[in-house]
Amino acid sequence: TKSPNTTTASGLYTDKDTKNFSLPQIPCSEISDITPESEPKFISGGDLLNMQTESIPMLIEDLIPLVAVWAIVGASDTGKSMILRQLAMCIAGNMPFLNFTIRAKYKRVIVVCSEDDEFAISYLLRRQNKTIGLTPEQANNILFMFETDNLAEKLDYLLSTSPADAVIIDAFGDVFNGKDLNQNSQVRSFLNQFTQLANKYKCSIGFLHHTGKR
Repeated sequence: TKSPNTTTASGLYTDKDTKNFSLPQIPCSEISDITPESEPKFISGGDLLNMQTESIPMLIEDLIPLVAVWAIVGASDTGKSMILRQLAMCIAGNMPFLNFTIRAKYKRVIVVCSEDDEFAISYLLRRQNKTIGLTPEQANNILFMFETDNLAEKLDYLLSTSPADAVIIDAFGDVFNGKDLNQNSQVRSFLNQFTQLANKYKCSIGFLHHTGKR
């Protein structure tokens, strides 16, 4: 007598007599639930090879990748915010940053400020600009945000309407919406939404993080 069909560990059905393999049938009701939005997106290995990428594209040569999520981390009151404002100003002004070449496409930066208000940033920006020398037109390409609730959604909208080379978020601890910074899974889940934004808009997203607050 003919052996009954069995299911293998891989989920394939095999007929023991004929050794034929067939994929499980997907009910029509399940197929109809698949929409263009839910279809997995991919790029083939051939297309990746055809890109002929010989090196990682950089926003700041030898320092910051064109598409990435990164952070500057250190103790409080060590000049982290100042150096990141300088980075934003150099991108907007298309000038070297710490003698590193900038390869900006839009010459635009979004800066999220959770620790300083508009008056403080106005004062600090004017003081730094005495050395850097941005024109008003160049300074207009630095967009400051002071509202941090639903940050990923707001950045998604802003990047879709005003593409930028970089997003700077100052500070990580103020926008982190997890319960415990020491829980790796919570931090990775939080950062993943910004990784998706960086990949979607081909930009570099940097966080400032304090190792200790005085």
